[in-house]
Amino acid sequence: MKFSEKLGAHLTPEWRQQYISYVDLKNMILNVIENAPIPQMVSGRMIEVYFRNFEDEFFFECEKELRKINTFYAEKLAEATRRSEALATSLDVIGAEFRLKKRTQSRYSLHANALSKTSKKWKKTKMEELRNAYSELYLSLVLLQNYKVLNHTGFRKILKKHDKLLNNDQGAKWFAKNVDTAYFYKNNDLDRLIEEAEYNVTEYLENGDRAQAMKRLRVPPLEETQDIGTVFRVGFFIGVFTVLLAAVFLTDSVQSLSSLDKQYGLILFRGPFYVIMYLFLLGVNVLAWRQYGVNHILIFEINPRKRLTSSHLLELHGIFGVLWCLCVLGFIYGPVLYLPRYWFPLLFLVMMLGFLLVPLPIFHLSGRLWLMRLMGRVCAAPFYAVGFADFWFGDQLNSLVSCLLDLKYMVCFYSLHSQWGENFEPGKCLDQDYIGNAIIRCLPAWFRFAQSVRRYRDTGLVHPFLVNAGKYFTTFPMVLFATLMAVYKADYPHFFANPFVWCYIIAATVQTLYCYSWDILRDFSLFENFSGKNIFLRDQIIYPAKFYYFVIVENLFLRFFWVISMFMTVNRGIEAYLMDTIAGCLEIFRRYLWNYIRLENEHLFNVGQFRAVRDIFIAPIEDDKSSINLERMMDEEDGVQNRKRKIQFQDDDKED
Repeated sequence: MKFSEKLGAHLTPEWRQQYISYVDLKNMILNVIENAPIPQMVSGRMIEVYFRNFEDEFFFECEKELRKINTFYAEKLAEATRRSEALATSLDVIGAEFRLKKRTQSRYSLHANALSKTSKKWKKTKMEELRNAYSELYLSLVLLQNYKVLNHTGFRKILKKHDKLLNNDQGAKWFAKNVDTAYFYKNNDLDRLIEEAEYNVTEYLENGDRAQAMKRLRVPPLEETQDIGTVFRVGFFIGVFTVLLAAVFLTDSVQSLSSLDKQYGLILFRGPFYVIMYLFLLGVNVLAWRQYGVNHILIFEINPRKRLTSSHLLELHGIFGVLWCLCVLGFIYGPVLYLPRYWFPLLFLVMMLGFLLVPLPIFHLSGRLWLMRLMGRVCAAPFYAVGFADFWFGDQLNSLVSCLLDLKYMVCFYSLHSQWGENFEPGKCLDQDYIGNAIIRCLPAWFRFAQSVRRYRDTGLVHPFLVNAGKYFTTFPMVLFATLMAVYKADYPHFFANPFVWCYIIAATVQTLYCYSWDILRDFSLFENFSGKNIFLRDQIIYPAKFYYFVIVENLFLRFFWVISMFMTVNRGIEAYLMDTIAGCLEIFRRYLWNYIRLENEHLFNVGQFRAVRDIFIAPIEDDKSSINLERMMDEEDGVQNRKRKIQFQDDDKED
């Protein structure tokens, strides 16, 4: 593997701009060789001046790169040192019976009285927080160590290439004089911090068990690796799912089912199919994020040691897809097998819920617990501080409304009718359950509305949080008019004679335009540039430019798909449940594309902050509101005058 490829595979994505510009320096050398004067046409003096000028320019660029690396390394080392000191102090406070490495007894005694009042439960909670915080600190230290090694190797490689192609030893001399003595390479504080973190976790958080401590501190591979067994299972289950899916369609065309059984079967199996489709697209999302360097693990605040890879998600998709197909075939051939066909949708739902809820350390327990905690936080939106993962999941639920409606139908179908499928009115749990449908359709929008209001409460910012809350509020009148339109449908001779239809159209148009504008301008941060190569796009883009233009058009089309659905249902006589099925699949696909650009936007923010690990604080010194108030005060002219006045008073005191 070439070093440029190795560098791209092992670097920390958020620090990409702070690494040695190896490719640029390499291109400088190749260009000077390619454009060098021909010895037969010019004098040796001119050739010597040509290469001397190049070396001045080349080593000037090397010095710029070295200063950049030294500065960034010093900043990150200082940040890590502060975090290490803060954690050591917290550990000192909590662990009354221990004295930390290189800490004095006097410092311990300052906290003795406070320690005597701490409860065991509080101490246990804080110790777990400390374990997590030390894990993130250790990860940041290893990333910085990797940064140090890659840059040192990069300088050695590029200067060796310089000497080889230019046939001199100036590169080796410059390397020995500048790189081997550089601050980022000679400084040993990083090794000391790593040693202290290992010591403190081993001695005070894991009771001297070094094996357990190193297991907790284990750093995942910097380069994405795939387990061979998992990859095999992915291919096997997806292949079987594809074959069985084809068998389902062929069987449905051959086997005769009543219209009611077809309608029941479609609706009962449709909701779980949405979940299977969503798992597949999410797996592709994760695969593409890794390929393009979008650190979704950091964005979602996931423990990198217990994460699910794209292969794991695709494996789940394949397994559930196979089970779904088998249950659908069981539904079709139920009477032949002398089994009630309506057992099979319920059986599949029970299997999915069992997978999610089984409290055993199997089937990716850490991932399932993370998902259930996330679901709980979203449902209790106004009562918890909102992070990126919370509102991201809330947005996913807004695209899974069709799935939630189908799950509600399943609960209604199996709970209100003991003899499933016999003399059961289709509309009883479907379009005639006006209140239930309205509540389900409003719930995801309510979750996001409550999250936005909570963010406004925490920050005091009208924009973007209250404005975003307004976007989700527009869903409520749209659902209200859709419900009234359905309730009074039979009172009017034709569809458009119903006044609530026009109210619904107006509300849906406002909601669609509001959401589309927010997607493009806020979530995607597009239409920032109106000139240049990537017109209408942001300054920094990760994916190919054509992808963004496609998403702009696709998002508009799919946002307004309800117009097509209404037209096809009213004028073409297509069954509403068939158009709902198509609309549900397209909405999941739209969210799949939305995920790419929304996470890219968040990733670029982390890149701007050089944030590569989770921020876990034991005792935060400030919250969002205090930070924003401080920024406002610094921007206000009076605030500056007050500070100047304070400085003047201090100077007057000194003169007195």
